[in-house]
Amino acid sequence: MRGHAALAGPWLAWRWGEGRAMSGTGTDRPSRHAGLDELLDDAARLARGPAPREALRRTWARRAVTIPAMVAATGLYLVLLPVVLPLAAVYDLLERRDLVTVRCLVAVLANLIMHCVAVLLLLGIWLLSGCGGAAEARERRWTVWLENWWTCGAWRTAEVLFRMRTEVEGGEALEQPGPLIVFPRHASILDTMLPFYTVAAPTQRRLRHVMKHELLVDPAVDVIGHRVPTAFVRRGTRSHAAQVAAVERLVDGLEDVDAVIVYPEGTRFTEEKRRRVLARIAEKDPESYARARSLRHVLPPHVGGPLGILERDARADVVFCAHTGLEGANHLSDLFGGCLFDRTVQVRFWRVPASDIPEGRDERVEWLYDWWERVDRWVDAHEVSRASR
Repeated sequence: MRGHAALAGPWLAWRWGEGRAMSGTGTDRPSRHAGLDELLDDAARLARGPAPREALRRTWARRAVTIPAMVAATGLYLVLLPVVLPLAAVYDLLERRDLVTVRCLVAVLANLIMHCVAVLLLLGIWLLSGCGGAAEARERRWTVWLENWWTCGAWRTAEVLFRMRTEVEGGEALEQPGPLIVFPRHASILDTMLPFYTVAAPTQRRLRHVMKHELLVDPAVDVIGHRVPTAFVRRGTRSHAAQVAAVERLVDGLEDVDAVIVYPEGTRFTEEKRRRVLARIAEKDPESYARARSLRHVLPPHVGGPLGILERDARADVVFCAHTGLEGANHLSDLFGGCLFDRTVQVRFWRVPASDIPEGRDERVEWLYDWWERVDRWVDAHEVSRASR
């Protein structure tokens, strides 16, 4: 899935939701893949210009493992569920948890099944489109439809099972014609699905996403991400320029119905990450520390990816997206703890015309920080409002 858990896909969104947030190519965690092979790959990408698809042999070798593993996991889950589900129901009744554990188990089952169906449909799309031949545009169009169906289905499943509600303010900003660059907040393992539900579904826009390279273990994300414009980036790599360049290429060939989803924070917000980021800023850029510290609900934005995209395509308007209601959903265990039950997810969009975006780099950095502070203030006001209910 592009954006992208988000999508980042339903199967791994709860575990790998931060994967779509690699817009800023942050380095909060060292990469397991750093080494000579990675450096040679990155050097080759830079030498060739636009990044090609992975070597066919490596791609199919990976899928030969991940697809059977997904099917096996789904089968095993179906075998164990008749045993586990009654025990979960007894536990919930004894703890008076309103069947939260049962709801989570059903949600996992629904997402596993939807994931298997998605992979099967992706195969069908490939066959009906001539096995990647001349009908590539049709293959991409059908794949975009499937991705939206898959991700929105996962979100609606969560709404039903957890009695969640989604409220959108400023949605009319997305309906105006023209390409968009969307800068959302990233605070949960589930919010990578929000762009599909609040941007793609209502407006029929085609989303382009940034994903962390590790999400290629998700077969649906793998296949979809190689059919539609997607930037798979590695965190912790030494070739920062190559990662930023991959993000910038997402705006190449951008059409009026396209929207690029870029998470300026570069990773999912947690209090622990905020402390680490602030400590790093205090050490390397003391003059910026006070302003960064004033951000309570978002991380200071990385400027490399966002500014690179703005410089590469000056036609696109920018949409900032704030949301609240998904805080605390950082791990699958949090969902089983009932953190999303009866939650109202509030989403707010602001659109900035391309003509209102400053020209100079320093001015754009200031402009980005100003808007990010506005996002933080909106989140603060709505979290306080929710807490007082």
